[in-house]
Amino acid sequence: MKRLVLITLLLVITSIYAQGQKDVILQIDNEQVTLEEFKRIYFKNNKDSALTRESLEEYLELFINFKLKVHEAKALDLHKQDKFVKELATYRQQLVKPYLTDSATDEQLIREAYERMKYIVRAKHILFKVPQKAKPADTLKIYNQAKEVLAKLKNGADFENMAKKHSMDPSVRYNNGDLGYFSAFKMVYPFENAAFSLDEGEISDLVRTNFGYHIIKVTDRLPAPGTVEAAHIMIRLPQSATPEQAKAAKLRIEELYNKLEAGANFADVARKHSEDPQTAKKGGQLPKFTPGRMLPNFEEKIFSQQEGTYSEPFRTKVGWHIVKLISKQPTEPLAKIRPQIKRKLSKTARANLSRKKVVQRLKMEYNLQCNKKVMNELVAAINNDSLINKKWHLDQEINTDEVLCTFADDAKLKVGELAQYIKKRAKQTKEDAEQFISSQKENYVNNKIIEYEKAHLEEKYPDFAWLMKEYHDGILLFNITDSVVWKKAVKDTAGLKAYYEDHKNEYMWDKRMQAEIIEVSPSYKLRKTKRIIKKHYKKGSKDQIESHLQNTYEDTTINVIFDSGIYEKGTNKYVDATNWETGLHLAEELDNKQIFIYNDKILEPQPKAFSEIKGLVTADYQNYLEQKWIASLREKYDVEVHKELLDKLLN
Repeated sequence: MKRLVLITLLLVITSIYAQGQKDVILQIDNEQVTLEEFKRIYFKNNKDSALTRESLEEYLELFINFKLKVHEAKALDLHKQDKFVKELATYRQQLVKPYLTDSATDEQLIREAYERMKYIVRAKHILFKVPQKAKPADTLKIYNQAKEVLAKLKNGADFENMAKKHSMDPSVRYNNGDLGYFSAFKMVYPFENAAFSLDEGEISDLVRTNFGYHIIKVTDRLPAPGTVEAAHIMIRLPQSATPEQAKAAKLRIEELYNKLEAGANFADVARKHSEDPQTAKKGGQLPKFTPGRMLPNFEEKIFSQQEGTYSEPFRTKVGWHIVKLISKQPTEPLAKIRPQIKRKLSKTARANLSRKKVVQRLKMEYNLQCNKKVMNELVAAINNDSLINKKWHLDQEINTDEVLCTFADDAKLKVGELAQYIKKRAKQTKEDAEQFISSQKENYVNNKIIEYEKAHLEEKYPDFAWLMKEYHDGILLFNITDSVVWKKAVKDTAGLKAYYEDHKNEYMWDKRMQAEIIEVSPSYKLRKTKRIIKKHYKKGSKDQIESHLQNTYEDTTINVIFDSGIYEKGTNKYVDATNWETGLHLAEELDNKQIFIYNDKILEPQPKAFSEIKGLVTADYQNYLEQKWIASLREKYDVEVHKELLDKLLN
């Protein structure tokens, strides 16, 4: 937590890295810090403050302390430690992401997804599976089969019958190809695109996904119910049930439905009779869900209900149900759920669209040029059978140093590099050599261009350079402060206690009252109760007082509660109300209880015990160590400050 706070703080006190500026406001030994850097930092963190010479000089002192600490960390080679290098690299991986996405594409995809989230579509499909590593001939065969089925559908064949006959989706045996209702992000992106582009009743052309070829028919389109809250009563009925079991289950659900119609409470009936153990104990209430989570006909019944109403009995593959719609929460505004949509986009195939845009832009920007002749020679050299049989082999020698592609003036991709890249992936293919090598070459070039862009972000984007410097210095600052100040303060118990002894008069208790709060319930005669307490009170006399009160009032239900403590002024309203006079006082009288307070004695001001304030002392000791450290750094290093340059910021 401390690391996160410090790095966040550093991002506030450090800002945009400016290179090549001439005005040097600070020099620590040979390290120079420009006025431009200080200017950017100051104005970033003092946007709403008045600009004065005093504020600039005050801020400059804090800035010098920060720079001294980072300078010391580098002098100790902390920036060369493996731990530091790995941590900075991890942060860099996160920071480069916005620079490797196309903002326009991202925005388009976000808005597209949001518009789709406003609706739900219901669709049927027929799947023709294509194995991931299918040979081109096998893929073509499956494609032709799918085309034949599609032609029959276009000529009026029944979709459900064709799904039962041809679909390779295992769920077809119980849903006849019906996938139910779904919205954005519920299906793979190509499938979603096709479904949302179809009108109700329309059949798609062949749609290719990672699973194979699909034929899709949209059967319904509705405004999205958003998040749904519902409950159900279920009587289980397995698919293998006998006719007698089926009849008994139907009679049972009809009995429960009649109870509801006669006025029975839905939740009570669900608790007593529903055979879904997870929801029955909650009155039948299901977890909140969005479309696409439940069985198709189950959702259909829920979506057709008005809020607060329940359905007639209906059957699904798991049994009989009665569903009640409790509430629907509409899709929230885009501004509120934009971060959520963005996270979902990054985890789906949509993210590749943005990356492709970036690669296309970089290819043009870096003037990518590839030699087709060299590429053809590589294809000819690779043995086609060796790829298909997963045994890498070249039919002829190739010049591995020959340049295949060039970009960005100085970047060269050589034949040997691509050959090694292909060799590592040769076991993944059953394609012919030319097709496989072409796709691998495209992947390889794309990866190399992205790698090149990552490596040169600091040169291209000053904001990114400064962001990296912020994290670089932030991690260094944390590491050295943790070592010199924080851990030392915790581990140096002798130094900590010595600091306490030297400063304990700074940790004083004010005047305090040692008192006990006495609560008596129920209430009886005030004066008599007070006399009994005063007569029998002594520290820890709860049982005696309780016994005397019970005997006096002949009530064994009388209860006495003691709560003792030591209180400073302002920490207890009952003590404050007594004007700090010792003895017994009535604190408060209520209908069902009386509260007394016995002020035992006043404790004069005294130092707080170390055990009582160890955390506070540790924090102060850390501050002491830090100030001492800063003083030593200012003495250790030659610090040259040009305050006269501050005038440039005032003009």
